[in-house]
Formats: sequence, structure tokens, C-alpha cells
Amino acid sequence: MSYPSWFGFIISTPGGVVANFSEASCPTSIEANTLLSGLLKMYKDQEVDGYYDPSLLSDYKVRYNLFMLVVLFIGLIAIVIPFVIR
Repeated sequence: MSYPSWFGFIISTPGGVVANFSEASCPTSIEANTLLSGLLKMYKDQEVDGYYDPSLLSDYKVRYNLFMLVVLFIGLIAIVIPFVIR
């Protein structure tokens, strides 16, 4: 089955757009960790640190890394599909 030449563009463009905007709008792992550490210090200063579990920081790191892998995978798919279709 032969696909028209514009088909690869239609398929790959949304993936590239999502990957670019996701990467641009997400803080780096270091920035996110710094922001969360600052938030924990603020909670401690206001004496409301009992309402937040600090072990969640490691869960956020894992979730951030998984999200970055998904973004990378979508970006790679957006690059590879046009070459496969040809």
C-alpha cells in the first residue's frame, strides 16, 4: 500500500509539536527539585510540614524521568515515521 507524500507530514507534525512544547514548558529535574525543596522549607517555616510527606519527592523524580522518556519516545517516533513511510 502506497501512502501519499503528505501523510508522513500529517502524522509526524503533531508528535514534534508535542515534544517541543512539553520540553519547553517543563522545568529541568534540578529546577523541579529546587522548587519542591523550597516548598518544603516554606511548609516547615509556617509549621504546616506535617501535612506533606517528604518521601513524595522521590516519587516526583521518578514520575518526571518517566515523563521525559515518553516525550523523547514521541519525538523519536515523529522523526522515524517519515523515513519508514518512504
